[in-house]
Amino acid sequence: MINISGNVITAAELKTEILRRRYLSLLSKNDVFPSQKNWDYIIASRMQGLGGLLYHKYLVSLNTDIKDRVECHHCAIKNFPKYLDGLCYEEACSAIYSNLSSSGLEESIRFAEKYNLFDARRLLVLLESGHIDVVMKFLPLFKVEYDAGDLISMKMLLRKLRNLPELGCKSMVKGVFSSQMRYICPVGHVNPDDFDFCNTPGCGRNIFGLTKDDLAVIDAYENLIDVLEDMIRKGQA
Repeated sequence: MINISGNVITAAELKTEILRRRYLSLLSKNDVFPSQKNWDYIIASRMQGLGGLLYHKYLVSLNTDIKDRVECHHCAIKNFPKYLDGLCYEEACSAIYSNLSSSGLEESIRFAEKYNLFDARRLLVLLESGHIDVVMKFLPLFKVEYDAGDLISMKMLLRKLRNLPELGCKSMVKGVFSSQMRYICPVGHVNPDDFDFCNTPGCGRNIFGLTKDDLAVIDAYENLIDVLEDMIRKGQA
């Protein structure tokens, strides 16, 4: 016997899903890019599940030398932001957090700032994977809206940031005539023992891999959590 549920699927929805699955297969190929007509349909239908693949096409196009760009590159550069603008928060995050390589990080941060795509859960995963520098770039950003569940994950992220493992060390370093205790920063720069932050130009990291600016960002993040917690508590009263 056929089990008929209460869900009704329209012909238009079915056609869109068939096409979405076809796009998933096609867009996984490096040489396949959406045409303008494809982009128009994808944007109009707010097609989900394609964010990571379309973001990759956008980044490839953006990183292609201007003189080498063809129509499909121009379409991707023009249309991906429109596509992202129409997505729900979770779908948008899935897209822009899908590529945080050196070629995509700057754009991901730009989109996250523009569309308020801060995501503590994803940042926790990045932090636990050792990507502290990436986390620090997203930490000052905001989320579209917050609830009590967000507060829990945000506090977990803060706790991790306040209890980072030591990446640098204090160690005896041999000199010409004697050995002296030195602070060796996480990058390997050697500093006087009484230095808390590396004095090598462009570094400035403490034993946990954080700069003074990073610590200020974490302090501001903690303040944001305090304010948010007060507002949520008052809203539940």
